[in-house]
Amino acid sequence: GSLEGKREQKSYKALLEDPMLKFSGLYQETCSDLYVTCQVFAEGKPLALPVRTSYKAFSTRWNWNEWLKLPVKYPDLPRNAQVALTIWDVYGPGKAVPVGGTTVSLFGKYGMFRQGMHDLKVWPNVEADGSEPTKTPGRTSSTVSEDQMSRLAKLTKSHRQGHMVKVDWLDRLTFREIEMINEREKRSSNFMYLMIEFRCVKCDDKEYGIVYYEKDGDESSPILTSPEIVKIPDPQMSMENLVESKHHKLARSLRSGPSDHDLKPNATTRDQLNIIVSYPPTKQLTYEEQDLVWKFRYYLTHQEKALTKFLKCVNWDLPQEAKQALELLGKWKPMDVEDSLELLSSHFTNPTVRRYAVARLQQADDEDLLMYLLQLVQALKYENFDDIKNGLEPSKRDSQGSMSETMTTSGSNAPEIDSSQIMSPIPPVSSPPLTSKTKELAENENLD
Repeated sequence: GSLEGKREQKSYKALLEDPMLKFSGLYQETCSDLYVTCQVFAEGKPLALPVRTSYKAFSTRWNWNEWLKLPVKYPDLPRNAQVALTIWDVYGPGKAVPVGGTTVSLFGKYGMFRQGMHDLKVWPNVEADGSEPTKTPGRTSSTVSEDQMSRLAKLTKSHRQGHMVKVDWLDRLTFREIEMINEREKRSSNFMYLMIEFRCVKCDDKEYGIVYYEKDGDESSPILTSPEIVKIPDPQMSMENLVESKHHKLARSLRSGPSDHDLKPNATTRDQLNIIVSYPPTKQLTYEEQDLVWKFRYYLTHQEKALTKFLKCVNWDLPQEAKQALELLGKWKPMDVEDSLELLSSHFTNPTVRRYAVARLQQADDEDLLMYLLQLVQALKYENFDDIKNGLEPSKRDSQGSMSETMTTSGSNAPEIDSSQIMSPIPPVSSPPLTSKTKELAENENLD
C-alpha cells in the first residue's frame, strides 16, 4: 500500500508546549519513517493480535509495497469483520504517535470478500476504531470529490469483475485518466488517503471470489419482540381488473379472427405450444398461456390433444367469444374417447361442449365404456338436473298417452255380446267373424 497527502505541521505554540515534536518525523525534510499496524475486529472486539509493516526508509513518498498476512483464517471470519489500519510515526525514544487511522470491512454488501485496490480516507491524529459503527470509516462520500472517487472505484470494480466489455487500448487510456482524476481529487482534499490492495485468490491460474457462507444461515432469523406484519383490508382485491378485462376483449374480438386463420408460430412458440398441450388436466393455465393458445387456435385445430386446452381458454360468459369457440369446435380434429372424459368434468358447464363429449363417447365400444363407468357416474353430479328432468317428462307423457289411446281404440272396436248370441247356434261362414270370446263359448257348447 501507499500513503498520499500532506501532513500538517503543528503550530509554534504546540512546539513550545512539547519540544519533542521538533525531533519527530513531522519536521523532517524527507518523508519520515512511518509504519502501519493492521488488526481485525468484529463487534468491537479484536480477533487477533495486530500485524505491522517492516521498517523501510522513504525518500519522496510513502510506499510500503508489502503484503501483510493476518493471523486469522477465512473460515473464522464473521460476516461483520473489519480491519483497522493505523499509521504511526516515531515520537522520541521508544514512543510513537498516530498519524491517522482508517477502517474498512472485509466483506462487501453482498457477502463477497473484497478484492483489488481501495483508497481509504485517513482520519488524522487518531487510531483506527474497530467498534460498530466505526468512527474512522475509510469509505465515505461526504464531499463531491469523494463522490467522484467512489463512483470511479465502483466502475473499476465492475470492469475487474467482467461486467464491462474489455478493450485493451481504451482500457489503458481510461485507467490512466482515472488515476489522474483521483490524484487531483486527493491533492485538493484536506485528508490523507491510504491505498491498500486485497489479494485475489487464484487456483489453476483462475481467479475466484471468496463468499461468506454460514451453514443454515438462511434458516436462522432474529426473534421479533413485536409483529411487523400489518394486515390492511383491500376492498379491490376480489374485484375485476378492468385493464385485464379490456385486454382480454381486445385480444379476442371478432376483428382478430380473420387475421389468425393463417397465423403460424415460429420454432420457439411452437415448442412452447407443445409444452402447453402436454400439460396434465389438473394444471391451471396462466393468462399468458391462454392468450397464446387462443392466438394460434386455428393452427392447433389439427391436434386433437389441444382441444381441451383451447376450451379452457374460453370465457363462456362472453357471447361472442363462446360463439367463436363453438364454431371452431365443429372444425376441430375429433379427440380421443378417453380424452373426452375431461369435458364432462366441473370445468366445462357449456351444454354444447358436454354434448360433444357424449357424442365422442358414443363412438366407443361397450367394453371400453365399462372401463370408464365410474368416471361417467361421477360426471352425473355436474349435469343440470333440471334439464334432465325436463327432458324425461315429455317422453313419460307420450308413453302414457299412447297407452290410453290403445285402450280406447280396443274398447270402441269390440262388439257388445248379449246372452241371446251366446245361446244361438253357430253362424254360417258368410257371417262376420266371431270374436275370441264368442269362439271360446262356441267350443265349450260343442263339447257339451
